[in-house]
Amino acid sequence: MYNLLMKKHIRQTLNYLKCIPRTFVILFITLISLFLASCSTVQGMHARVTYEFKQISEEQRVFYEPGTERAADIVSQQLSELIKQVEISQFMQFKDAAIIKVYLFNDPLRYKRFRYNTGAQSLGGSTTNEVFLSLPTIRKRLASELCQKEVCLETVEGILLHELSHIHLRQYLGSWRYVTDVPQWFHEGFATLISGGAGAGRVSVKDARDLILSGSHLLPHSSGRYFQRNETVGDLRFGSFTFYRQSVMFVSFFAEE
Repeated sequence: MYNLLMKKHIRQTLNYLKCIPRTFVILFITLISLFLASCSTVQGMHARVTYEFKQISEEQRVFYEPGTERAADIVSQQLSELIKQVEISQFMQFKDAAIIKVYLFNDPLRYKRFRYNTGAQSLGGSTTNEVFLSLPTIRKRLASELCQKEVCLETVEGILLHELSHIHLRQYLGSWRYVTDVPQWFHEGFATLISGGAGAGRVSVKDARDLILSGSHLLPHSSGRYFQRNETVGDLRFGSFTFYRQSVMFVSFFAEE
């Protein structure tokens, strides 16, 4: 009896929704999206105004929170060399390497807010001239049982190199073209290739190939999307790690041709 009443209620609700003009639905969804985006923007702006960082005196481009001193020292010592490595690999100098800033966070929530509420669980991220590294997430990754058994590439240096590759491309294209013209599989696969595999995690080439043969793979679009997402078909086990591994395999294929 209960199931019949529920089905009747669902049918009535669906019939009611059909009566609502599609334009109204689109407008409603747009307004909600704008409201959520504005909340994230306000939180992000507040974080950028109020958050305080320490700075490495020998390398003014490195900003860090208490508890990340060791990583900050590593970054300050290697930043110039990693920038040169990207320039050699990508055949051009950065348009402006001097304005690059690296932020090291010891609090995932502060990391998330500083990035306008995006990528809370990510190891790192970047804009046109900023790199963000979440040290708790990186430490958790490196302390995992898997990373005790094999070499993990998601180190501070590996993620920094990956994000610097993004910045290099973004400085030349600009943020809008970087997002809308370049498909995500390309810039993630390219950055993973430049960083020697950082981003693809525990997913091997064999794992990625087996998933492709089973029908689970990325969709190689020819352009980007403003609302980026890892567009895939099937069940990609290991999530973004699989997307990155298949992406770098795809980019490597073109590089070898």
